[in-house]
Amino acid sequence: MNSKTIKKPYKYFWTIIVLISALIIQIYSPRFIIRLGHSSYDLFQQLQPRIYQPAPVKILAIDNKSLEKIGQFPWSRKVIADIVEKLTSLGASVIVFDMMFSEKDRTSATEIAKHLAQYPMLAAKLATLPDNDDMLVSAMQKTKVVTGFMLKESSENAPLPVLKKGFMIKGNSALPTLTCLSNAISNLPKIEQAAKGNGTFAYFPDEDGIIRKAPLLMCLQDKPYPSITSEALRLFQEKKAYMLETSTDGSIDNIQIGNLSIYPNPSSEILLHYTHTLASRYIPAWKLLDNQISIEEIKNKIIYIGVTASALKDMRFTPFGYNVPGVEVHAQLAEQLLQNSYLSYFEWTDELNICLLMIAWGLFYFFNSKMNAVSLAFFGSIIIIFIICVSWYLFTIEKQFFDPLSPSLFIVLLFIVFILQKQWQTEGEKRWLREAFGHYISPNRVKYLIENPESLTLGGEYRECSFVMTDLANFTALMEKHPPHECVSMLNHYLDGMINIAFKYNGTLDRIVGDAVAVIFSAPIIQKNHQQLALECALAMDAYAMQFAKDKGDKGIKFGITRIGVCSGKVLVGNFGGEHMFDYRALGDPINTASRLESVNKQFGTRLCVADSTIGHCENFKSRPVGWLVLKGKQEKIKAFELLTEEEFNSPLIQDYLLAYHKMEQQTPDAVDEFSKLVAKYPNDPLINYHFQRLQQQQIGSTIVLTSK
Repeated sequence: MNSKTIKKPYKYFWTIIVLISALIIQIYSPRFIIRLGHSSYDLFQQLQPRIYQPAPVKILAIDNKSLEKIGQFPWSRKVIADIVEKLTSLGASVIVFDMMFSEKDRTSATEIAKHLAQYPMLAAKLATLPDNDDMLVSAMQKTKVVTGFMLKESSENAPLPVLKKGFMIKGNSALPTLTCLSNAISNLPKIEQAAKGNGTFAYFPDEDGIIRKAPLLMCLQDKPYPSITSEALRLFQEKKAYMLETSTDGSIDNIQIGNLSIYPNPSSEILLHYTHTLASRYIPAWKLLDNQISIEEIKNKIIYIGVTASALKDMRFTPFGYNVPGVEVHAQLAEQLLQNSYLSYFEWTDELNICLLMIAWGLFYFFNSKMNAVSLAFFGSIIIIFIICVSWYLFTIEKQFFDPLSPSLFIVLLFIVFILQKQWQTEGEKRWLREAFGHYISPNRVKYLIENPESLTLGGEYRECSFVMTDLANFTALMEKHPPHECVSMLNHYLDGMINIAFKYNGTLDRIVGDAVAVIFSAPIIQKNHQQLALECALAMDAYAMQFAKDKGDKGIKFGITRIGVCSGKVLVGNFGGEHMFDYRALGDPINTASRLESVNKQFGTRLCVADSTIGHCENFKSRPVGWLVLKGKQEKIKAFELLTEEEFNSPLIQDYLLAYHKMEQQTPDAVDEFSKLVAKYPNDPLINYHFQRLQQQQIGSTIVLTSK
């Protein structure tokens, strides 16, 4: 393994990117953040609507029944004048029109006379009758009336509406922060002149059509104008001017209307806190005209006059999910301003959002390594619940709106990124562990431990496994002839190749003892073809070792041959040791047998000695029998084979050997003669020489009792 320190990427890079992005988004408030705020605002309104408290504000409703009794709308100015006079007689403090009189009343006698030129006498008679508009002007002059005008964006050169009273500004101009339009539709000049107050009744719904804010001031051609409600409150308190306090950037901090100190948003808008629609707020117009209204219902009150009949379509959508007449929005605004029950945006929203996000990031950072995903999610939920509780407290107690959804959303996003980062880090650590520990123990063992951590307990189980044992001949003698560092380098190179072959065939490295290697198959992962894998591994190791020795021999280095023993059988595999230190091992006779078979290669002159328990389960491997072996210290014999390549097995030597071995195994008298002929024909084959010597010593048959290990 590389001895350099393993460098890991900065663990929390993406969480910091998300945090910075969240902070920027919170400050600049893109459209989707605004929509989130609208959603939480609507929900809070539905959960905690404003509780209606009686206020000196009423709505004279031109409702469906009024239309039935009085006639279709618009009514003649004479009817409107009658309404104004009756309200005045009942002691109305201020009368506010949520309607316009921008054209002459076509039902006036003087207007009708213009169309009766063919009837001069009738036209002259009608011309002497009172004009309806004049009648309305006369009625308005006797009381405090507020008329309204409509702002619009156009290039027309229309006259500006009359500004009844001016503004005293403490600070910089407020125009840069107001909603400004270029033109207006005004009332008839004489009606506008007769009114004591004149203001805009424009308000702008949000993208979803819901009215959530209402402006107290607007701008027309670089000139501030009040709303009809601002004018109604000014006249209600009998004040002559407005006092504005502004910041250095012109944003409005305070609007003083008489004794009312109002704190709108920088654009002079009030965040509405609605009550549900109440019948007690309305007075039907027909009842007033029929003299069915008592003085107590009108006296000293601000009376808004507006249409509420559904057919007239002056309806506005509210956070409650239903429409209300547009005049009610103005009336509810007046109620809230008089009772100081309106909402305002939390002043430190950006700062609080930044603090919450940074605190959440810091806490996630601190607890990320100490908590699992479930605990961290619970912890994040506590933070979100805290935000919601703070927001709810501000809304219900302090009458301030703070959107809990956007910081909560980003905290959830931070949590997800932290978890993904943690998962990515965990996967990286697993990969690093596999790579690192793969240099100490088998990769398949590392993989198994990572996927099955419960296996790290003491104990074992019986399982059928195969074992490959290797040993390098004459390495001690080699070390005496070469410098130690050269020998160590050669040995490491040799072992690296042997171990790579074991891993290639999914073997588990049991141990390395000096120049010897022990490999297990079918542990810890069960391999149904473990005998085949063991034989393939043994052949590949033998080929590699022979080539390695040849390469060294070409350089004048006498590198020894590698002897290999293979055996299969049932063993006890598992973790053995103590509570503090244990090792993964296999215990059983097949391990010892594999080691013995590796060792007996020296006596037979073979390189690959395999037990029948292994090769007997594999039909596609070639071998020649060595004999029935009784290993030292054992009583039962096992049949051993020399594992061969396809090319070796098909050679004449092996075919001749198999015939001679059969006679030896059958204990025929001419077995000695057969091996004598083989020795003469193949003098360099160690196994043939070994059997010939045995037979000469009267050791008949194929059973070999070994007296040494």
